[in-house]
Amino acid sequence: MKTRLMPLMILILVLLILLMSCLYTVQQGQMAVKLHWGKLVKNSDGMVVQYQPGLHAMIPVVNSIKTFDTRLQTLDVTASRVFTVKQKPMIIDYYAQWRIVDLGRYYRTTGGLIDNARRILTQQINDALRAAIGKRTLKAVVTSDRQSLMQMLSGIAEQSVESLGIKVVDVRLRGIELPDQVRERIYNAMITKRQKISRFYRYNGRAEKTKIEAEADASYIKTITTANVNAQKIKASGDKLAAIIYQKSYTQNVPFYAFYRGLQAYRGVFRDKNTIMVLKPSDNRFFRYFNNSMSAETNHA
Repeated sequence: MKTRLMPLMILILVLLILLMSCLYTVQQGQMAVKLHWGKLVKNSDGMVVQYQPGLHAMIPVVNSIKTFDTRLQTLDVTASRVFTVKQKPMIIDYYAQWRIVDLGRYYRTTGGLIDNARRILTQQINDALRAAIGKRTLKAVVTSDRQSLMQMLSGIAEQSVESLGIKVVDVRLRGIELPDQVRERIYNAMITKRQKISRFYRYNGRAEKTKIEAEADASYIKTITTANVNAQKIKASGDKLAAIIYQKSYTQNVPFYAFYRGLQAYRGVFRDKNTIMVLKPSDNRFFRYFNNSMSAETNHA
């Protein structure tokens, strides 16, 4: 009994294997094309047949299936060297987002290999980038013109890769750098420029300082001179008034005023105990009050 069932079981197993090989599944986010003896299968309109996600059937051996990821892909490119309109070298890092839209064109141009697609896409974008940067200055690339540059690159890249069955969704500049030698040269130029500006401000500052100090000195001298002149005028007025008062006092009592002035003279002369005067008191006017005083004491005695 077992001997009779064995061929039947083998036949069933073979049929199951054949059935499984006739069925294939296209996953979500993928699309597939069918190859008949290595050639793309087309419909009656001459268009390549594309299979959407789901379960499909085929004749094994003579047919084969190629599946492709139709989701959004990212191409990351670093250190792409380009030159500006003034032949200034730049190193630009960018990334592009793309996806497959025509499986037939994509398979024929790339052989179905994503590395070939990335290589061709990179070349096309690099060519577009060189052409775009070559019309712009360094300042325009890194400042206000950057957004329009990315939009233009996206448009050029999309047109360039249209024959590949690829659609470029977006191109973004991630980083813009200068080569080490160029960067050092630019930094040195910036330092020189800033040093020149600082020297200019320091020179103007010293000139302004000298001007302010000169004006302050002139104002000081003018103020002091004016004050001295006014002081001399006030002093002269005071001396004049004092002379008038002295003169009036002197005319009221001439002997007393002469005596008072003599005492003031004695005080000034004899204030210093070391003062020595060699005079003849008998006939000197300076000692007339001493002489009078001594005569009065003699007569009184």
